[in-house]
Amino acid sequence: MSRKTAVPAVPVWLIHGPEELLRRRALAALLDEIGVTTQDFDLETHTADSSKLSEWVAAAGTVPFLAVARVVIIRHLLRAGDPKEARPEQLATVPSSGRLILIADEEATLDEDRQRRFTDLARAWSRAILAAGGTVIEANVPPAQFSTRLRSEAESLGKALTPTASDVLKEMCGGSFSRAVDEVEKLSLFVGDRANIQEADVHQVASASREHNIFRLVESIASGEASPAFAQLRTLFGNTARPDDAANRFLAPLSRQFRLVWQARAAIDAKVGIAQMKQSIPGALAERPRLDGEQEFVQQKSLRLARRLSLPSIAACLHEIADCDARLKGLRPASSALDSIETMVVRCLEHTAARTRD
Repeated sequence: MSRKTAVPAVPVWLIHGPEELLRRRALAALLDEIGVTTQDFDLETHTADSSKLSEWVAAAGTVPFLAVARVVIIRHLLRAGDPKEARPEQLATVPSSGRLILIADEEATLDEDRQRRFTDLARAWSRAILAAGGTVIEANVPPAQFSTRLRSEAESLGKALTPTASDVLKEMCGGSFSRAVDEVEKLSLFVGDRANIQEADVHQVASASREHNIFRLVESIASGEASPAFAQLRTLFGNTARPDDAANRFLAPLSRQFRLVWQARAAIDAKVGIAQMKQSIPGALAERPRLDGEQEFVQQKSLRLARRLSLPSIAACLHEIADCDARLKGLRPASSALDSIETMVVRCLEHTAARTRD
């Protein structure tokens, strides 16, 4: 057990944000500063849906036995729901001998409704903890810092990540810094004694995220290329043990990508930038997703695809996705989930065959 005595003065902490790697690092740094390890007698861990806030506070109020502070970690905080229903004012009663560390383990999800709820709950907990005199740690990487910090991760492994390789890796990992760092670690082993990690290495070794593979599918459909489109389907569904469940989870992000392309096409036709869409084209931006709220690399990808398609062809593809969704839900006749998906892709390819270009 660590014997540190310089304990952070704040008794309540919240660690939240989409980056799982940064949440882990923040927790490790906090425990190290407090002076306890995960094996210490004076540290206990609970999940938020198995106990109540009053119990967390009571546990943190227990007099420490061997350490300088009693530490209580609550995982999966957002499962507890809205803090207003749990009397958050109790957080202010954690004594100076206790440390209550709340962690929102819920990672980013492709389900927009769930993601919006997670975001709202995290904000509510942040407000409650700040009101109680606590501290909030955000596990996030601003888009402008992504490439710089990723290259720093590579440097810590003794490698230089080229700017192009960094950009490609960011796109392949769907903007997830945690996933990108995992890939950098793998790439550093792949290049061996070579000092640089290059773009070709990323394409050869890095595992693409589901979001990236869906984008590649939409890209193939937009280009009218059937063979690459079905190759992407095999990538998305080839290794799944439950293709029916995977098919149902697949349609929402696919529809989302086409809706972003639709917004990009509207901006192109109106000859305005994405940032000016809200003022220049009322109604062109949906409530969710909003292209002007996406990271720059997502905006650029959507614009790239939109230049290959017309608004009618994008609308037709969205109609096919909705039709496939109805078939998967049993609202229309269908043979199997994968057959319905394949039929949808064929029909989308037919619509994009008559696409327009700028």
